[in-house]
Amino acid sequence: MMLKTKAKTLNLTFRGRPEIFDIYESNENVRGLCTDEINPQKIAKVDQDWLVNLEKEIFGSLNQNELNLYELSYKMAVSERQLHRKVANLVYLTPNKYIRVLRLHKAKQMIDDYIQKSISQIAYAVGYNDVHYFSRLFADQYNITPKELINSLE
Repeated sequence: MMLKTKAKTLNLTFRGRPEIFDIYESNENVRGLCTDEINPQKIAKVDQDWLVNLEKEIFGSLNQNELNLYELSYKMAVSERQLHRKVANLVYLTPNKYIRVLRLHKAKQMIDDYIQKSISQIAYAVGYNDVHYFSRLFADQYNITPKELINSLE
């Protein structure tokens, strides 16, 4: 009985590293979006866990066109203002830019993993109804259009 409880506790406390750190380190355009340099070593573990939970909430409702910051802040048990402050203080982005970076990262993963070949399906899957707008944002973040990336993988 104690072993099962310990195993559950370990699973709840081990969350890993927020994806934004890897995205930031691997993408010059994302670094340019941030108003300051993100240093993961200087971010407390409790704040990293909070970011991981925030990312889980964002990825869980990624297909919604308008991700409601009020609902997101409610799920994270903070006010909208506090959500804005906390995200800005930890990753130097607004919550909307943070969500956009994560959405486009997920889209790139879908292309890289051959999950979808249709740009419109990828755009809809990550919450964009306008495929041209999605393609422009994707190109801004990755210096390649989704179509060019798909074609380069074939």
